[in-house]
Amino acid sequence: MKNLIQILSAMVVVAAGFTSQARSIQYTGVQATVTKVHVSEQFPYVAQMPWTQGRIQVNYLTNKVNLHLYGPTGQCPDGAVCFAPTYSATISLDIVNQTIGRCGNTVVGQTNPNNPKKPNFIETLVVTDYSNIECRLMPPAITVVQYYYKDGTTENPIGHAFFYADQLVPYLGN
Repeated sequence: MKNLIQILSAMVVVAAGFTSQARSIQYTGVQATVTKVHVSEQFPYVAQMPWTQGRIQVNYLTNKVNLHLYGPTGQCPDGAVCFAPTYSATISLDIVNQTIGRCGNTVVGQTNPNNPKKPNFIETLVVTDYSNIECRLMPPAITVVQYYYKDGTTENPIGHAFFYADQLVPYLGN
């Protein structure tokens, strides 16, 4: 009987060791699928491409806002299905501000004005989530992404674009 109690207590200790190793699932951030794109005419790079869809990601682990855009390369007639390669572009900016309010939760990502890759230009991504609003407002989509491209020396806007997306949902991964 004494041996049985010792064996059972050893099994309990081993089982407790395994359960203490379990980890809870932690989400990396939130993401949504872009369903509509509106680009200003004066936008140099973004307006030239026929962007049709994309994905917005707010990554809290890396503290970045990523906008991935996709569009077809070839001309495809209306109603036809074309299997062509797609253009893709990624805009990845650091999160500089995040606010939670009654009229939407907003995350702002912006480049550093002293960025050596794009000197004298400031890119800004503003992601607003309207899924839990409590004020009288009729947003165009559940998630609205605004992209601004400004001259860094004069702060004059060069171009802007609006991207309308589905609801932001948690995701795991990069």
